[in-house]
Amino acid sequence: ALPRPPVPESPSRVSSPRARPSAEERALVEALARGSRLAFLRLLAEHAACIRGYLAQQLPSLGDVDDVAQEVFLAALRGAASYRGEGGLRSWLLGIA
Repeated sequence: ALPRPPVPESPSRVSSPRARPSAEERALVEALARGSRLAFLRLLAEHAACIRGYLAQQLPSLGDVDDVAQEVFLAALRGAASYRGEGGLRSWLLGIA
């Protein structure tokens, strides 16, 4: 078997799951809920490495990481209106993953 690539960013380095979302995170999610393409691209830019790293640790096949990550971000886009802000944005995305 091929060695696994290094994990870009470990979820253990993210803020506490109970951390409150910042005003900037809340604004990003509100823009997502309105269907903003720029907000979606920003979400990907800021969180894709962490989510992919987490999935690489959880999935038995690295070939599945990109497919599952895509589903995570699409689910976040579809569910943005239901984001309750009980934790940080990254924690919410990790919960979806």
